[in-house]
Amino acid sequence: MLSKAFIQFVIFLGLFFGTWYGLTHIISVDHSRVKRFSDEQQKKLGRIILNTIKGTEETVEDTLVTSTLDSMLYHLCTANGIDTASVELVILRKDEVNAFALPGGYIVVFSGLINYTNHPEELAGVLAHELGHQQHGHVARKLAQELGLALLLSVAGGQAGPEAARQVLKVLTSTAFDRKLEWEADAFAVKAMLKADLDPIHLANIFYRLAEKTD
Repeated sequence: MLSKAFIQFVIFLGLFFGTWYGLTHIISVDHSRVKRFSDEQQKKLGRIILNTIKGTEETVEDTLVTSTLDSMLYHLCTANGIDTASVELVILRKDEVNAFALPGGYIVVFSGLINYTNHPEELAGVLAHELGHQQHGHVARKLAQELGLALLLSVAGGQAGPEAARQVLKVLTSTAFDRKLEWEADAFAVKAMLKADLDPIHLANIFYRLAEKTD
């Protein structure tokens, strides 16, 4: 039987070599359409989706929790030359082990994920992974591909009703990114953690346990 340490090492290597494959085989997306979805429109869309979430979920206001995660995100951003003002963290009191990126620089973390982690750097790894999705424009590309740009522009402009915003949220929370885009986010996370003097093995650790959890 393979030891857990060996399996973790293999997973860790996979983050590097699997990512290389992903970076050279990214699915072609109509980037001209995504470029029409401006940063300002993405920010508006993200804010509308966030308000939809806050309408049904409770945000975590515990200063110790919020300041700790904000510090992690700030450290990752500054170490990697990312404008801290372009990223905003929201923590929801929800038992589900999950985190996801919204358009416009928002990152949502569930309290269930915080409780699930065994080490602070596991949580930092997840934040770095979600930063990767944002920095590579994966969120807008995914939504444009699955829902169409017209719907996104309608929601961002306030012409669509709350049901449309919920539809966008469902895509972000219940459907995974293409594996190739996940590889790209993994690669970003590993590099970002190294630049921030954080050990990427913790990213492999939590991914390993999450994979076991879903088996």
